[in-house]
Amino acid sequence: MNPDTGSGSGEPVLLDRDLAMLRLVRRTNTRLREVLCTLARRGVAIRQTTPRRARAILDALAPWPFYKGGQFLFDLMEWEDMMIDGEPPPVLSHAELTGLLHLPMRWLTATVDAAGSSPSSPLRQTSAAVNLPMRWLAATASSVVQGALRDLGQVLAPPTAPADRDDFEDVALPPLESGFYLYEDVVLGLFDLLGPLAPDSPADADDDAPTAPPDTTTEPEVSTAVFPIRETFQVDDVADLEHDWTLLGDAALTDEHCLQLTPNDYNKAGTALLNTLFPSTAGVSIEFDYCTSGGGADGFAVYLVDGAHESGLGGYGAGLGYARGPDGNGQGVPKGYLGIGFDTYGNFSTTWGGPADREDTRQPDHIVLRGSGDRDQGFRYLDGVAVTGGLAATWDDQAHVQVTIVNAVVTVVLTRGGQATTVFDGIDLKSAPGQATMPETFKLGLSASTGSVTAQHCLRNLVIAMPADMPLQVDGPEAAPAGGTVSYAVTVRNDGPNDATDAVVTGTLDPAPAAVDVSVTSTDGGARAGRGSTGTGTFTQPLTLPVGAGATITVTAVTDRDFAGDVTCTATVDSVKNSNTAKDKSASHTTRLSAPQENL
Repeated sequence: MNPDTGSGSGEPVLLDRDLAMLRLVRRTNTRLREVLCTLARRGVAIRQTTPRRARAILDALAPWPFYKGGQFLFDLMEWEDMMIDGEPPPVLSHAELTGLLHLPMRWLTATVDAAGSSPSSPLRQTSAAVNLPMRWLAATASSVVQGALRDLGQVLAPPTAPADRDDFEDVALPPLESGFYLYEDVVLGLFDLLGPLAPDSPADADDDAPTAPPDTTTEPEVSTAVFPIRETFQVDDVADLEHDWTLLGDAALTDEHCLQLTPNDYNKAGTALLNTLFPSTAGVSIEFDYCTSGGGADGFAVYLVDGAHESGLGGYGAGLGYARGPDGNGQGVPKGYLGIGFDTYGNFSTTWGGPADREDTRQPDHIVLRGSGDRDQGFRYLDGVAVTGGLAATWDDQAHVQVTIVNAVVTVVLTRGGQATTVFDGIDLKSAPGQATMPETFKLGLSASTGSVTAQHCLRNLVIAMPADMPLQVDGPEAAPAGGTVSYAVTVRNDGPNDATDAVVTGTLDPAPAAVDVSVTSTDGGARAGRGSTGTGTFTQPLTLPVGAGATITVTAVTDRDFAGDVTCTATVDSVKNSNTAKDKSASHTTRLSAPQENL
């Protein structure tokens, strides 16, 4: 339809003043989009660079009606869709935004000044309650109404070239992040810009006036001393666990000496929440053994939430206890940061779990990453990898999972039958769309669910520790005569990110030789050696390995003169306080022993 003529009539329908008003509305919408997008990008910068300040501002504003009403209107008017639709608008400079915000700040200041300048009266308490709105109108209507149209015209006018477009603040703003943080980012950007424009509070301000609540995001001091957190789950009562856990739904400790998240039954769901905070700043490694058998649904999840907030239940079915599930209309966990789904049935990959920028089909036997979310917002699908042979495993299969997060970079390793496979090798969450900034502390959740298809989901031997990448290598001769000595060089180093003050290299020689000796023959980078020890075909060598340090251990064996065959030296490096996240933390070398030739 032509807006000038209507449909089919051929005659003008809109008057010139109607068209002029439509042009004004169009310009207003374009200008509003530029302002909102720039404010949001400034908010993203604040949230990424000073996350604690951002959280403190938002929590202080949260109880106020203006904040709650703003969220309602933001959603009602679908401003998020308007902001992210199409090409990003140009970024407005600090000077432009400040100029635009002078108008609402003048209105707000006029309101406060007018209310405070009302003349006192003998019945001031009663009149304050009854006549304050009228006094405010009388005092402010003239100045506000007379200037409003002039100011509005200036706001809607095409921007002039600002003098400070090369300001670092303006050119270095991060891109807009769509998702459940968009309203918060707009508020952060607006709050940051309005602060310098706010007048100082009068000296005689009303002591009873509302004040911002205290910083509710101030977290208790949580040091790395909390590591390692170990839980075998091999007890019969929750009260006997080493740490504070909350078991919800069908989660229970069983006589199989494990944490059972669901029995092998229909429509079950269980969650285990660890109430112990642990820091994220040093990185974290989470590993455990698992067993899932008896059916093909739905799967289990290990997830992390922001430790500054109370945790809760996520959506089951497709949500696996973390994301939105069961059909995309449920609610995920509060303040979720990352969920790793071991998805047997395959719906964790679909839109039933949350936004998924992929073909909306089931992906059975996949390990899947879903990003941050908060109840009915977020939980975006990030990546998924098929597991060869499926996810079903018994305890005899020695199925083991290790999840490592260092500086918001995620690595997931799955081990079965002693064979380790790196499923995700360094997924950087910082570049994931809509992803929250990594919080300073985490809480851990373990969850699982079943539906019309069943499975038993069990975990045990959980370890949460600081990661240290400590690769190890074993070198030695390819062949040697039996009855002599054979030496192996075991080299180890610490690639970080944390010092390993209690690293231990342990090893075996098979078959066991007559005698074994172990010594540290070289160190670098501040490495120090403890007293080594040997046994029948075994050796142990304690080490202190700061980040960047390394050591070489020499293992010497006296072989049996009567033995001809292979002897294998195997070594592993580990730590009590740290989890070794190296792909090659174990190694071996085999030497062929030949019988000595008899003297003629």
